Amino acid sequence: MNNGERVAKACEKGRRVIHAVLGINAKSTSVNALVKVNIYRKVVIPSILFRCEHWSQINQTDIRNLNTFQHYAAKLILNVRKGTRSDIAESILGIQRIGATIDQRKLIFLAQLIHLDCKYIVKRMFLVRLFSYIIGEEDGNTTQQRGFIPDIVAILQKYDLRSYLD
Repeated sequence: MNNGERVAKACEKGRRVIHAVLGINAKSTSVNALVKVNIYRKVVIPSILFRCEHWSQINQTDIRNLNTFQHYAAKLILNVRKGTRSDIAESILGIQRIGATIDQRKLIFLAQLIHLDCKYIVKRMFLVRLFSYIIGEEDGNTTQQRGFIPDIVAILQKYDLRSYLD
């Protein structure tokens, strides 16, 4: 499954989950918006971003589709009209952007890999791929590798954290 299909399925799953946990009448005012956003953070986000740490080379279209779902969810939680500005609705609820959440989850996964004992094969595979990427980078040939390592390097550069990896 490519990223576009994966994101489309995640957004569809998110719509089903948010309507399931908030009830058929999600726009009901009987449940406080703080309770709804807490449910969104603890149930809906993990369900749509399940294993996002392993999604590689997510493009802007995929991020835009995930953001569109989150805009829909924020307006549903606040019980506001469709034309309300999404950034305002999300900031009222204290929801961070989906792209930032994915980056955060990838960084957490990186920290888990770094802290893993070297006796595990997963750690050794990670180190081999990382060193292979760094050597390729020094030679000017980083196009060979795909997956987690190039993504995490891009995230570290984006947030000016590359020095920690080096």
